[in-house]
Amino acid sequence: MRMFVKIIKEKCTGCKLCQLACSMEKREVFWPEKALIKVNVDSKYAESVPAVCRQCKNPPCIIACKYDALYKDEETGRTLLDVEKCTGCRACVTACPFNGIYMDEDANKAMKCDVCNGEPKCVSWCYPGALILQTS
Repeated sequence: MRMFVKIIKEKCTGCKLCQLACSMEKREVFWPEKALIKVNVDSKYAESVPAVCRQCKNPPCIIACKYDALYKDEETGRTLLDVEKCTGCRACVTACPFNGIYMDEDANKAMKCDVCNGEPKCVSWCYPGALILQTS
């Protein structure tokens, strides 16, 4: 079963609470730049659009990674990142069609959503309902 954070961009207000929730859950600090979800502002259309790993069925990021740092968890079907194997080459960032993989510039390592083991904090903090935990 595939589990991912579904984005309903029309409901996004740009509050970035999802980024705060994620950074606190993953880094134990309110630091939006370290979040595994980003809210991008499209000034041309005056809209905010969240970007997060969509847990693709056939992830191009896994194919792009020559160091086996990205892999599918056989039990959960989630695409996960082994940070120890990541070399910071950015191939996965370039390969992701949804801009769902980011670089931790301090560590020079990729970072991506792991769906918080099925209880994503970004979803529970999203009061407008722009983020939903989806399974398929």
